Amino acid sequence: MSGRITTPLRPPIRRALAGAAGPMLGGHLAAVRRGETRLGGIAPRPLVVAVLAVGPQPGASTLVALLAQAFAGLAPDRVAVLDADGVHQPQRFRLGTDDGGSLRQLVADPHAWRFRRTVERYLARGAGVPLLAAALPERGQVLDVAQLRAGLHVLRRRYPVVLIDVPAQASADVLAWAVRAADHVIITAGDTSAAEPALQWLNGIRTDEAQVTVIARAGRGMARGIDVVMPDDASLAGYGQVRILELRLPALAAVEQVTARLTTSWARDS
Repeated sequence: MSGRITTPLRPPIRRALAGAAGPMLGGHLAAVRRGETRLGGIAPRPLVVAVLAVGPQPGASTLVALLAQAFAGLAPDRVAVLDADGVHQPQRFRLGTDDGGSLRQLVADPHAWRFRRTVERYLARGAGVPLLAAALPERGQVLDVAQLRAGLHVLRRRYPVVLIDVPAQASADVLAWAVRAADHVIITAGDTSAAEPALQWLNGIRTDEAQVTVIARAGRGMARGIDVVMPDDASLAGYGQVRILELRLPALAAVEQVTARLTTSWARDS
């Protein structure tokens, strides 16, 4: 897909920032705008982002939902989310989806492997971003590596940009699969003490540090190696749907910062 001329992409989440871009956002916004300019006439290269949750209250599912909305602004109809948590299925709440969709039925349908549009039958819809998750009646059942690998493979045939929500309770096999399947890995932690051992583990199986972003929650200490601080935001409280347009400026700046890290490398590699 690299280099293929297409219709121009829509702007990213600029509308959410209208009139609110103060000096603190200048550097991050500039990076996003430069990435947008380079992406404006080409199709996005396929990209898989795995978001790993470590420690208490990491906010990984919330971040996935926000990034998915930001990327959907950059690449409409080309972004999807894969929820690797078959037990709790948090993305159904965070994206505010309907009750449809089934990962297991998707990978069992031979037509989905042959026809890209067939994939859409097995997705839940919410916040403008399609979601591939275990079926709602199957909540409580763990998704294994084989199911997740097949689901990602079929999903990528239809959507070139996929964000994977990897739960904190995922098995070692699922964690290792997600890291190796991803082009960019994001570690989210409630505090730096949880992030540091996770980063060491990650570096043991993946050596390209340029493809890793470490995020910690605000108010829980800082340390070297933390790339982005995600401040608390009242609109993110609870377990319901999150909307990027409802974020306050500090949280929105953090989402833009993460988006900038992903889109600048995306534009450069394209």
